[in-house]
Amino acid sequence: MKTCPECYSEYDDDTKVCPADNSPLKSVEMDPLVGTRLGDRYEIVSVVGRGGMGIVYKARQEQMDKLMAIKMLHSHMVSDSEAVKRFYREAKTVSQVRHHHIVTLYDFGMSSQGQPFLVMDFLEGVSLKDELKNNGPLSFERAEKIFGQVVDALASAHALDVVHRDLKPENILLSQQNQSTDWVTLVDFGLSKLKEPKTQDAYTITKTGDVCGSPPYMSPEQCLAASAVDPRSDIYSLAVVVYECLSGTLPYTAKSAIEMMDCHLYGTPIPFNQSTQDMKVCSELSNFFVKALQKEPEARHANIIEFGEDLKTCLRRDSIKLKSYKHRMEKASFKDMESEAEALMSGTYPTLGADGQRSNLASVRAIELAGQQAMNLQEIATSHDISAHPGQPIAGQSMATGQYNKTNNNKTANNGDGAEGASRSWVSKVMSAVFGHRDKENEPADFDEPDNAALPYTNCPYCGAPVRALIKFCISCQRQLPSAAEYARMRVRGGGRLAVASAQVNTGRHQRVGFSNRAKDAMSSRTYPTIQTWLIVILLLVIGLSFYNALNNPSFINAMKGIVQAIKK
Repeated sequence: MKTCPECYSEYDDDTKVCPADNSPLKSVEMDPLVGTRLGDRYEIVSVVGRGGMGIVYKARQEQMDKLMAIKMLHSHMVSDSEAVKRFYREAKTVSQVRHHHIVTLYDFGMSSQGQPFLVMDFLEGVSLKDELKNNGPLSFERAEKIFGQVVDALASAHALDVVHRDLKPENILLSQQNQSTDWVTLVDFGLSKLKEPKTQDAYTITKTGDVCGSPPYMSPEQCLAASAVDPRSDIYSLAVVVYECLSGTLPYTAKSAIEMMDCHLYGTPIPFNQSTQDMKVCSELSNFFVKALQKEPEARHANIIEFGEDLKTCLRRDSIKLKSYKHRMEKASFKDMESEAEALMSGTYPTLGADGQRSNLASVRAIELAGQQAMNLQEIATSHDISAHPGQPIAGQSMATGQYNKTNNNKTANNGDGAEGASRSWVSKVMSAVFGHRDKENEPADFDEPDNAALPYTNCPYCGAPVRALIKFCISCQRQLPSAAEYARMRVRGGGRLAVASAQVNTGRHQRVGFSNRAKDAMSSRTYPTIQTWLIVILLLVIGLSFYNALNNPSFINAMKGIVQAIKK
């Protein structure tokens, strides 16, 4: 006899791999109870699963000929009084909480070997843990259906002052019932606690210093052994389960159970919209988990009903956002980022028509309207006296093509008749007298090179991937391509070889991968030359005034004479 360590299914000795999850089977001895009768009423058919505290059998009730599930405590756990109390507590709790989404308890007894057992419904289905393992995260629509049933079950338990305290995907079973493929049954109330009358208002841990629960899903108050728990502890645990089922990851990253409990107490959960790439549009759920995963119970939802209603609303709102985002990502006809960039630069960004197909009609019409508007603005501008502002482009004239007339700009800059030229003429003369005349032909242009200039390389200098000069951006390494001048300086620094610049660390708020800071710097530095010129002039005046005062100071002159005589000696 062999059994699967994952699903605990039993197979013949000839089978080596579990057909359900492809896990290697382990040889085990035949359970001695299989094939025997329990309590003169139940025939043990097979083993369904094994856990740390007990084992679950598939049994048949002989009088009713009905399949049942029998949960029995391990023989070596019988001497543990706390484990026995847990079994009795589960029997007492489940018998009082009756709900169609909570497992039904039919019988409780003791075997001939002194092992307590519970007789419950036998459910043909899978746990939520196995569902996530086999099929991945749940869709929002399916999650709304499943967790709506979980909320109903917990609401019924909380109404009877019962806290589950062990909510996790393993304890949420999915089966087919009443023509529903996702019929939820909440199981394992072994850690639940009934509030006794005339005692404390909260629900305390079984004994001081005893921590109960599964660390990945425990609430902060459960992590503190001396703390009391109430229904809001189930809200926290269920929020962790929902987070994992939607994103496929836990809100905390830890390497051990102790570290995970420390995260529940003091850590900050990963925002839901940062858990995966697709979930970045789910702002509603992100805010929902911020509230549900609060450290203080008072800051969470007041009750499980409020939790369920808020979850349903957020799932429906973010479901629309997620579908729209996936549609844009999957249905867009751009082959890659390069073609999209070309479309944006050319102004022919495709739109979707009524039939969902690409249509350039809207883009063409937009370009025609832009050109017509530019012509109208030009006619209005020419009707006014614009001679007082030489060199300034007419509104819409340069923007229509994306190019500046550098020749006119250079002529305007050298023209002393205009207002701007008059203000710069005497400054230019002073600078020329001090630093010499600067050759206009060697004067650097406003830009490194024209936009349509070909780059002196065909592969990215940083990663070697093929690039196109039109985009001036490497799709592979997400970096701005250097201009011809920058590329030449990189080669000079490398002594003939290419000296690749080190990657910049993005520390600013708007600095991110693929974002070009060169354009932003160029936009914000148009007034820098004028300010720099004035600062140089002021510095020269200060230096000249200092020398003038020094030459007219007798003590300074005597000191200088003494220094000269000392040097001659």
